[in-house]
Amino acid sequence: MAEVKVKRFYGDNMPDLLGKVKSELGSEAIIIQSRKVRQGGILGIFGPSLLEVIAAADSDNRKVLVDSEQDCRLEQLRLIQNDAVSRQVSELKKILEENMPAPSYGKPRRVFPGCFEQIFQVLLSNDVGEGTAREIIDRAMYKINQSRWQDLAAIKADVLEIITDYFKEYISTESKEKERIALVGPTGVGKTTTLAKLAAIASVLKEKKVALITIDTFRVAALEQLRTYADIISVSMDVAHTPKELKSLLDKHQDKDLVLVDTAGRSPYNKLQIAEIKGFLDACPELKIYLVLNVATNQKDLNEIILSFEKFSIAKLIFTKLDETHRYGTILNIVAGFKKELAYVTTGQNVPDDIEIPTPVNIAQLVLREG
Repeated sequence: MAEVKVKRFYGDNMPDLLGKVKSELGSEAIIIQSRKVRQGGILGIFGPSLLEVIAAADSDNRKVLVDSEQDCRLEQLRLIQNDAVSRQVSELKKILEENMPAPSYGKPRRVFPGCFEQIFQVLLSNDVGEGTAREIIDRAMYKINQSRWQDLAAIKADVLEIITDYFKEYISTESKEKERIALVGPTGVGKTTTLAKLAAIASVLKEKKVALITIDTFRVAALEQLRTYADIISVSMDVAHTPKELKSLLDKHQDKDLVLVDTAGRSPYNKLQIAEIKGFLDACPELKIYLVLNVATNQKDLNEIILSFEKFSIAKLIFTKLDETHRYGTILNIVAGFKKELAYVTTGQNVPDDIEIPTPVNIAQLVLREG
């Protein structure tokens, strides 16, 4: 049996390679495989492109499989066709990339049909998070028959109902039991004024027994402000300098229907100050902690405030200063996103006015309001 010789050849083009194959293996040699390869460079990546041919022939120079000239021509044709297809694919990809709309956050933004896009833009303009806004519109499109997709009023009514559903679980009514509530939050959100409103409503309008306690001994003005409110509505007001004093004062007012505890405003980034307030409140597990937030605060800061005060085991939220903005989507983002109950909203500085327990539909109307 004759010995079969197999050898690799490298060159710039197929005709030159065929000459090498014939010269070394004879005219009856066949091409087993041909491909483009790179040699040299860094790990072969940046080296020049060459053609590699693997040819074979027996030692007697007999024809092994097929006519080598025809096989080489066919192989050369396949290489040319493959190059052409690769160029076409590359050119098509380039055209698609050039005509693709600019991506939003790394991805092309999906546009909703007609009236749905209009309402989607209203939600975004009211600072509703894009993910939540998309979820609302997707639910509306699924809910509404396609024959009504051009009826803007009907779509708005259904979207309002969907937004209302977000709040139904997280807006609770006032408790009829005795309550012990502490207000916490960052500086400047209106905790002391909000506390005075709650005290005035409970004492004057609902004729409940109310007591006020403050642990904010750092600001003389705040202390005097709360004392003035207490005098006007004829309720007791005490100051606790230590966690032990706070616990004693709560025990002292066991007969009261409502005890409200005011705390100093603290930066969410000052861990030491927040830990100090937490030390007071941890000594009194009967206290329900309400986090007070300014609705006009930007979403990123609100998220960081929530995360900083989450260690207090927040029971409910109060949003203040609704009169100082026209965008209320952050209420939806926080209430639905963090699964927190909404207790009250405030709309001004007047005591005891400008505070109310919101209804789901009223908050939903604010979120969807245009202009």
